[in-house]
Amino acid sequence: MEPTEPTPPAEATDEQAPADAIHEPTDEPTEPAPPADSSEAAETSEAADASEAADEPTPSADADDAAETSEAADEPAPSADAADAAETADEPSGPGDELSGFAALGLRPELLAALDDLGYEEPTPIQEATIPPLIAGRDLLGQAATGTGKTAAFALPILHHLDTRSGRSKAPAALVLVPTRELAMQVSEAIFNYGRHLGVRVVPIYGGQPIYRQLQQLDRGVHVVVATPGRAVDHIGRGSLPLDDVRVVVLDEADEMLDMGFADDLEAILDE
Repeated sequence: MEPTEPTPPAEATDEQAPADAIHEPTDEPTEPAPPADSSEAAETSEAADASEAADEPTPSADADDAAETSEAADEPAPSADAADAAETADEPSGPGDELSGFAALGLRPELLAALDDLGYEEPTPIQEATIPPLIAGRDLLGQAATGTGKTAAFALPILHHLDTRSGRSKAPAALVLVPTRELAMQVSEAIFNYGRHLGVRVVPIYGGQPIYRQLQQLDRGVHVVVATPGRAVDHIGRGSLPLDDVRVVVLDEADEMLDMGFADDLEAILDE
C-alpha cells in the first residue's frame, strides 16, 4: 500500500502575527500632534513674558542713583586730616622729621619739659659736644668760656641717669665739687630747676654756714650734693657724706680749685 502524502492544511483566512510580536500591545501609543503653529506658541509665550515684565515696575535711573547715594551715605567719608595722616604714614620720614634741639641729644622727657619751661631752645656748642658722651658714661674734660652753659652740660647727664622713683636716699648718687660758696649755691639751684619734674633733691654744702643745718639736710636724704672741697672733707670725716653710692663726680672749675690750694682735698675726696 503506497503511502499517501499528507494533505496540506487549509490556508487561514487571517494571517497570524509572528510569535515575537505576540507580547507587543495591540494599540501602539500615538505621538501627540504638534501644535498647529509652534512659532505662534513661542510668540504667545514671549508676549506673556512681556506682559509680566510690563506688570513689574521698572526701577528708574533716579532710584538707582538714590540707592548708590544711600550706600555712599552709609560709609563715612574720610576727612582731609585722616587722608593726610594716611599719606604721611605711607611716606618714609625724611630729614626734616628728625629730632632737633635738646631732644636730639637723647635726654629723657622730664628734662626736655623742664628745659622748655626755662625757655631753652637750642643747646650751646659745649652742651652739644659733652651731653651725648656723658650720657653714654664716658669720662670727659670740657673747657668753655663763662656763660656758655657748662653747668647744664654736666648737670643734664647726671639727671638723665638719676633714679628718683625709690624716694630719697641717704647716700647721694652724684657729687659736684666747686671752688666757692657762691658757685655752690648757683649750681645747686640750676640742678634743682633742671630736675624739677623728676623730684630731685639737691643739697649745697660749703663753709660759712652752720654745719648742723647741713647735717639735717643730708640726713633727710639727697640725690646730688654740691660742695666746696674743704666742707666736703669735713662731712666725709663725720660720716654724714657717704660716697658709697656716688656714680658721678664733677670738678667744676677745676683749675680754679687747684689755684686756690684744694689739691690735697680733691685727692682725698677722689681716694674715697
